[in-house]
Amino acid sequence: MATPLQATERQNAFFHSLSKATTNSTQYVFESKYKSAHSVKGSEIWADVISYCADSAAADAEATANAAVEKYTQVTLTEIPGSNGQAWYINNAGTFVRPWISPVDVPNSTTNAPSDGFQANLYTSTRTLVTPTAGVWFVDYYAGIVHFEVGSTPVDLGYGTPKITCYVYTGAYGAGTSSGGTLTGLTDVPDSYATHAGKYLVVNNTEDGIEFVATGVSGSAELERTVAKTAHGLVVGNWITGTYTKGNATTLANSEVIGVVTEVVDTNTFKYQSRGFTNKVTSVLPSGTLLLLQDDGSASNIEATVHKEIATVVDGGLEIAIKISIAYDGATVATSLASLTDATITTPISGQYLTYNGTKWVNSTFVWTTANVSYQCGETIGAYKVCVLTANKLYLADSSNMAHISLTKYMTIQSKSIGELCEVVEEGSVAQTGWGLSPDIPYFLGTNGDIQNTPPSVGFIQRVAVSETADRIYFDPQNSIKL
Repeated sequence: MATPLQATERQNAFFHSLSKATTNSTQYVFESKYKSAHSVKGSEIWADVISYCADSAAADAEATANAAVEKYTQVTLTEIPGSNGQAWYINNAGTFVRPWISPVDVPNSTTNAPSDGFQANLYTSTRTLVTPTAGVWFVDYYAGIVHFEVGSTPVDLGYGTPKITCYVYTGAYGAGTSSGGTLTGLTDVPDSYATHAGKYLVVNNTEDGIEFVATGVSGSAELERTVAKTAHGLVVGNWITGTYTKGNATTLANSEVIGVVTEVVDTNTFKYQSRGFTNKVTSVLPSGTLLLLQDDGSASNIEATVHKEIATVVDGGLEIAIKISIAYDGATVATSLASLTDATITTPISGQYLTYNGTKWVNSTFVWTTANVSYQCGETIGAYKVCVLTANKLYLADSSNMAHISLTKYMTIQSKSIGELCEVVEEGSVAQTGWGLSPDIPYFLGTNGDIQNTPPSVGFIQRVAVSETADRIYFDPQNSIKL
């Protein structure tokens, strides 16, 4: 193989140091779409799955839904000591925050296109976006460091203390430096193979681990169930019969064999496997049906309430999977939040939280605000409006009214009539569901208290906020500029 040009070698080495692969000689680092990296030890391997995110909206959704992804929004960076302002990182209460998620860490599985939604954005101390071609700077996502070229440091370019918006991996890692391990050594699986020969592994009923289940005696088998009953007296192989009736009536009918004891855990607990038998089960049990589970001919009954049933045809008969919850008094067990006696759920929407109102638990929309104060309204004012304070009363701010140019601006978080006290934010995050903002751009004061993403053409210009998401801004009014 011929020796490449020295410039080519340097470019490839530089890109590779940042876990990027170069594809042409004029390419910027931030334009690279492919990952290049060394082998890493197991304790540094990401164990959680992160979805491909084509844009910032998808990345924000991933950070909300995936505990392994945390978004840092315009956080202030800290200069690395001795770097002469050329290297900066996130200092979170003394912790060096890393690794950041790079777009090339999560490529599209089909096209190999990068997850552009995870692109880190740099800002000045006044929250002005610094484009990738402004000055000379680049990001080492794995190390969690922003590098600046000599002569292009934040001090040189007047950025002040820079800020960053990025996404950080906070999930689990691989199995350390060991090259092997055992299934039973994990925390959410059985710790021994003893007595489980020939069984299958399935997710357990509480959906937080896996457990062994028997293969059954004959026919099509259902999952194994664990039931508690003091001194049940059962042994492996006992048939479990079910009798059902509506409500708590004393007359029971239609006795059928519904399962077989597969394991006696202890004197108070056993496992049984529900089954379908050709020409035996003749009806689908409705939710709320009271079951009596018992050994063959015994009077030692175990009451349980059916919460879910699934019926499928098996060799001309019906197979019923019964999900039970022990209820010794035969009472109906609540199966949803809304069915609880101390909870009232009214038209729930995504993103709401549960709060106690002094009487019951209710669903409520969370409003992101900080440093709230209240002032009397000088006119009727709607929620999420920019206002000025005149004679200690709130009025709608207007960029065309030069009398408002030097007045302190506030944002309302509730609608109030003239004379009423209205809660406002002087600085901080403010959220409104369905706001429809464009993320990570500045917003300016418009007319009648509204905000807009373009500067006004008359009066004065004043940036009052930066959008954090499609539904949330950071309200922080800056100095006004007279037109």
